[in-house]
Amino acid sequence: MLQTVVTPRIITCLGIWIMWRKGSNGVCFAVVMFFAWLQPITVRAEYLVQPAGYHQPISIRNDLGGSVVRYAQTVNRIRKQGRLVEISGRCDSACTLLLALPLQQVCIHQGASFGFHRAFGSNPTMNEWGTKYLIKSYPAWVKRWINDSGGLSHSIKRLTFQKAAHHIRKCDTQLLAQR
Repeated sequence: MLQTVVTPRIITCLGIWIMWRKGSNGVCFAVVMFFAWLQPITVRAEYLVQPAGYHQPISIRNDLGGSVVRYAQTVNRIRKQGRLVEISGRCDSACTLLLALPLQQVCIHQGASFGFHRAFGSNPTMNEWGTKYLIKSYPAWVKRWINDSGGLSHSIKRLTFQKAAHHIRKCDTQLLAQR
């Protein structure tokens, strides 16, 4: 999940000063940093910490995943907080760890889908660990679906809304009323 945040100007100014002091091509860097300074940046939701007792649902939309370790930490935090996660659109790669949450904490909107693949992006040992961790974390129905689909590979295998809806409740007006 992504959220837009404005870049702090002090960091941008500090970056320009450091590059100037190191003798880099300060003019080009200063121009780039100036325009970056004017633009908002996008950060992943797992970096945004909510206060204890904060129970507004978390909305996941078209999340392409990322670090297995970071998502595992996020999922554990969400589990402990007891927050509801509403998924719409794609939830790919490490985002699929959200399926490890208790069923009462997850719902899906029409069109939600889940993309599964082997972990990659690190060294072979860590990639193997990441893949094993993903498999171990999923509920039994997801493990069955993965096995029935030929196991995890380097290409994405897509679990559709229609198949997921047999196991995960649909987000509906009743859930909205419970908030």
